[in-house]
Amino acid sequence: DETFGMADIFNDERNQLLLLTTSSGWCTACKEEQPALQALYEQYRDRGLEVMVTLFETQNFTPADSRYAKSWQDRYELTYQVVADTPFVMQPYYPDGDPSATPLVMLLDVNTMTILYKTTGFQKDAVEGFIDTRLPASLDSTEGN
Repeated sequence: DETFGMADIFNDERNQLLLLTTSSGWCTACKEEQPALQALYEQYRDRGLEVMVTLFETQNFTPADSRYAKSWQDRYELTYQVVADTPFVMQPYYPDGDPSATPLVMLLDVNTMTILYKTTGFQKDAVEGFIDTRLPASLDSTEGN
């Protein structure tokens, strides 16, 4: 098992904005958003976007573990971090703590770890618009997008 935490994101000076989603194996919308998240990651990574998915339950409503997180990452061919949230520390961020509102999508300023945007459900256009306004055109001024 590989340990990964928020400090890994915070300590990487390239990261400016974190797209954090909570997901579960029983959530159809969570499964459907993975290709869109991967596309956003590929499009904005060089501009400072990091993406992380936290999984709290399997399709059988049992707590997710690191093996389940790895199989999720492999199944959807994801190059960003997928972690198990076995104690479900993300639950208080849901409206009324209700995980049936999954997926929960948040955008955080990596430098301050302040939540800048939070919604349930994944609206790609809204998320992309927010990312586009928050990130510089390029982290390296000698390169274009």
